[in-house]
Amino acid sequence: MHGHASTTVGDIFSSAGPLARALPGFEPRDGQRQMAEAVAAVVDTGGVLLAEAGTGTGKTLAYLIPAILSGQRVIVSTGTKNLQEQIFFKDLPALREALGVPFTATLMKGRSNYLCLHRFETLDSGSQAGNPRLFESPDHQVFLPIIRRWAGTTTTGDRAELRDLPEDLPMWGEVAATADTCLGTDCPRYGDCFVTLMRQRAAESDVVIVNHHLLCADASVRQGAFGEVVPGAPTLVVDEAHQLEDVATQYFGFTFSNHGVDDLVRDAQRLAWSAGRGHGSTQREEVSRAIQRVADRSRAFFAVVSSARAWNTGAAEVRQVFPLAKGFVAGCLVTEGKINRNASARLRRGREIIYEGKVGTLKRFKDDANEVRAGLECGIKLDDFNGYQPGDVIECYEVQKVRAAL
Repeated sequence: MHGHASTTVGDIFSSAGPLARALPGFEPRDGQRQMAEAVAAVVDTGGVLLAEAGTGTGKTLAYLIPAILSGQRVIVSTGTKNLQEQIFFKDLPALREALGVPFTATLMKGRSNYLCLHRFETLDSGSQAGNPRLFESPDHQVFLPIIRRWAGTTTTGDRAELRDLPEDLPMWGEVAATADTCLGTDCPRYGDCFVTLMRQRAAESDVVIVNHHLLCADASVRQGAFGEVVPGAPTLVVDEAHQLEDVATQYFGFTFSNHGVDDLVRDAQRLAWSAGRGHGSTQREEVSRAIQRVADRSRAFFAVVSSARAWNTGAAEVRQVFPLAKGFVAGCLVTEGKINRNASARLRRGREIIYEGKVGTLKRFKDDANEVRAGLECGIKLDDFNGYQPGDVIECYEVQKVRAAL
């Protein structure tokens, strides 16, 4: 890979160029050629290019070809795994043949797509040692043997190889190589780590295909070269850029959730069980009590947070309109606190407030009540309004505060 991309890119997209000879049905398109020349100029001289083109322009080839011809490493970030895989498995092999230019490429996914050998072995050994409370569930009984067999043969650790594994399988989160649970160089399986091996392949590649989640996750934790997963490169291409804003917002903030603490507690319990079998019962009990204190304090803390939110507003989504009585809506769920019949309320449809007034009557499906507690499905009637639609949201104020103590 040598030379300046801008000197040859126009010829490649011509009717007599290598793309026309190698790709069946290829037709020269002015928009594609112009975009490719603009990309080549920025790659050669530096700067930022913002390009927008309609469907069918051939944007992917328009940025891949000048990037490959530049002789420099390029990072391509996409919004979806589907486009990642299209580029890696379809576009790049076609270009390697059409251009006659040797280059290497690596497909990088987010850490959670890869198996953590250390977490898996902790789970697997604990399961075989027989602690049903921590290690056994229907998911474990069905899928743990499948993962065990696969873990002994895979060279990538990419869960996509397990086609029978449900996409939303909760158990995968217990063996995934997440950043929150990574021990780094202290991990006993660091040398075999699939994320480490992926990073090594990427560091030696000319074209690295990532997605926005991995790009932002990497940028949010790196300090210089420390902690980097995506290798450095002089050229970055952001495809499906309209999705980048939402993804970046997730990573350049701070999130602390009860689910995260629950995951930490569960991992600690399993590790304590596996590592504590050679220690005395007193020490194991002390560790177990310490872990339980973390769980108890977490529940108390998030109960306070929930009650503070409930003090300001309670919300109920209208999931369906049910002909219980004129003006009543069924399928509402009071999410927090208690909503009283004299509360103020408004009905929101998307971002538009279409009604504001008082809650006229509250009714559970079986019983009349002056208030409806959290967790009960109910019908809510707003005075003088009967224009509900599925998807509307009722926001009720003056929700009674729920007290909790740490």
